[in-house]
Amino acid sequence: MARNFESRVAKVERQLAHIESEEKQASCICNPFVIVGSGSAEEFRAEMNRVCPAHGFRQLDILHIVVEDVDGNAMPDSEVNELLAEYNRRQAEAKQAA
Repeated sequence: MARNFESRVAKVERQLAHIESEEKQASCICNPFVIVGSGSAEEFRAEMNRVCPAHGFRQLDILHIVVEDVDGNAMPDSEVNELLAEYNRRQAEAKQAA
């Protein structure tokens, strides 16, 4: 009788864990398409600092636009480049922690 009770409790615990997992996935805010370019550092900083309720680190799909001068030379935005490097570092740390 005790074994039957333990089995039922274990089944209910598994069902609750599954429901909790589904609720977390439903609240996921990962993988939005983010365009990053010259002058968009503050917007990108705000997006990359948001935390996904389901995963913690937020995975972003990033399109990095580089502006060129009239000679075709890239005009780097150092603040944007630093933020992209920081995002990539955080992403690598999140993958190692997982």
